[in-house]
Amino acid sequence: ARRARLREPEALPQQPSLLPARRADDGARLRYELRPGATVEGTHDHENWTTAAQVDDALRHATVQLTNTALLEHHADLFGGALGLDNSLRHHVDTQYLLHTADSLPEEKREALLDDALGRFASTVSLSNQVTLRPLLGAPAWEASAVTYDLGLRLLRLDYPKDGPERRLRTEWGGWDVAGVTSHRVQTLAEVKVADHPQRLTLSADLPPRPHELSANLALSAGRLTAGANTGFRCRDDPEESTLFECGDWKPQPLELSAGLTPLEPLSLQQQFSIELDPAARVTRSVSSLGLGGFSAALILGRGAAEPLGLRQLRLGYEETPEPARLWRNRVQLGLATRAGWTIDFLEPLDNRFTFGTDVTAKVHEFLDLTFSVSSRNDRTYRYFPEWAREKGVAPLNPLEDLWWSFAFWEDDDQCLRCQSGFKLEQVRLSAVHHLQDWDLTVAYTARPQQRDGREQLTSEFSIVVQWLPLPEIRSRLQADDDSFSINE
Repeated sequence: ARRARLREPEALPQQPSLLPARRADDGARLRYELRPGATVEGTHDHENWTTAAQVDDALRHATVQLTNTALLEHHADLFGGALGLDNSLRHHVDTQYLLHTADSLPEEKREALLDDALGRFASTVSLSNQVTLRPLLGAPAWEASAVTYDLGLRLLRLDYPKDGPERRLRTEWGGWDVAGVTSHRVQTLAEVKVADHPQRLTLSADLPPRPHELSANLALSAGRLTAGANTGFRCRDDPEESTLFECGDWKPQPLELSAGLTPLEPLSLQQQFSIELDPAARVTRSVSSLGLGGFSAALILGRGAAEPLGLRQLRLGYEETPEPARLWRNRVQLGLATRAGWTIDFLEPLDNRFTFGTDVTAKVHEFLDLTFSVSSRNDRTYRYFPEWAREKGVAPLNPLEDLWWSFAFWEDDDQCLRCQSGFKLEQVRLSAVHHLQDWDLTVAYTARPQQRDGREQLTSEFSIVVQWLPLPEIRSRLQADDDSFSINE
């Protein structure tokens, strides 16, 4: 009999090395990868379920969706890493079959299911090519600078579009147009290290037949102080009727400016501006952010078409995910994560929104993962401010009292203080993943409140997923350099 053996949990990850990367040697690498997948879905005949005694396992219909991604990649480093070549050939297919239909299913619904399954079929073959030139490898301060040429092509696509009453197989071969060329770009990166801080300038151009576009990005760093700028130009002419150098109508894109300061941990400050350049330069958006540990605050200013720059929103948030408690020689982990957010809209002060959520996790190494999540919201926080409450025509309310009412499950339906509370449950989810060596069994339960017949009722969803692990993907890699040749499965 096969005996299960409990392996030791993996060691905690180490901090990454700060040593500079070694200069690449000449070599080549060839890799292939397969990612098959299958999903079986059954729909029960539940329309007549009104009592628990009527619940059965009769299926109305069942489908299976098959997917597969095949990838063949090649990488080569030449001239000591000064020239890099990357090529990849990718094939992806999605298809769906109707496995079962109940005898009571009307013929028109069966035909609709068959038509839907046929419409989900898609098979695509694509090719990606990239050439990278690193001319400054000999200068340590500039060695990260590079010029990259990228060309992505869609070679073939097969599908069944809806053309008239029937679906017919459509074959689309790639061409030198926007649909056939998925990417065509040249990018230049100039990076220099000043006192071990990288300063980057990136210039890129999208080439025909893609829509003509030029962009520039500047990123500066001085330790605790960072700054950046980003802008570009887009051609309004038809890309099929003009080249990049013949465009006569360039539209400037907004100029994005940012600056960040970390005076001391864990305090961080950031300022962002968005400036429209066409037809005249003007600031259209400003975001001032502050971070202090898990707490964050952002003040947003904006303007309309003919409005001055003014207050728009104040966003407050808190998120805390402490390190999990580790028990029994690191085999058991207990974790707790909380998050909360409050958005104040200055244009519509009565439309404020407060959200709160918490996640509780328990993991037993290679055996069981438990997760319990709760999320809630409050769309009536204006009641906690007397002036806003009087403007709405309601009495002000103490937030702690309102929170207490949200747990008043003992009240009868006549009072229903819980219904009057502004705190509303959005979702409760409980999931368990049981690891069975070669299999993973996942059981999940989700409950959400919905309005039915003027009252709130919980709607439940229950799912069971079984995943076979030995074949998540098939891959192999062939690698060669000046001294060796290897094949890794």
